[in-house]
Amino acid sequence: MIHCYGEQKLHGSERFVAVEVPMSHPTRTVGLDGSISPISQRLGTPLRLWKYRGQDIEAWTDPPGWDENICASSNQDAAFLMMETDPKSSSWGFAPLYWNTDLGNVVVIREDEKDLSVDDLRAICHFTRKKLLLMFEDESGVGSFRRTKQEVLDFMTAENLAKFRDEMVGSSYDSDSGLLI
Repeated sequence: MIHCYGEQKLHGSERFVAVEVPMSHPTRTVGLDGSISPISQRLGTPLRLWKYRGQDIEAWTDPPGWDENICASSNQDAAFLMMETDPKSSSWGFAPLYWNTDLGNVVVIREDEKDLSVDDLRAICHFTRKKLLLMFEDESGVGSFRRTKQEVLDFMTAENLAKFRDEMVGSSYDSDSGLLI
């Protein structure tokens, strides 16, 4: 599960946690709340994300004592995983509105139904945040470099994810902030 910002700040929860997802869980079927991450699909490990509605999303709208400048239901890791990777799409590089607002906590499973480790999910999310997001920004003209959509797509590989993960493991890495320290 990827916990939303409010869950982390108000309850001290870890960003990524292991949860048991039974075969009967709604995320295992295609529906309004469950979607395949386009980025994870390109990385060779399709992940299905499902907004966890066991929570009362209205409670995250303006929780008592909330004084942060980011919405409590914000879940940027989940939103970034849902960014469009079809270069012909007008929403290239953006998450659909449904995956950009009122997210709350998000359950994540592998489409092939194999176990998904917290470390694998963390690595995919950090790779998306620290590498791919910047490349999408570059391609759109707001980043530091000029890139084409094809360059962004060519970088979205399991091999580049593995290299990034090796860099994370081989250095001092704060898994909560996603920063090399």
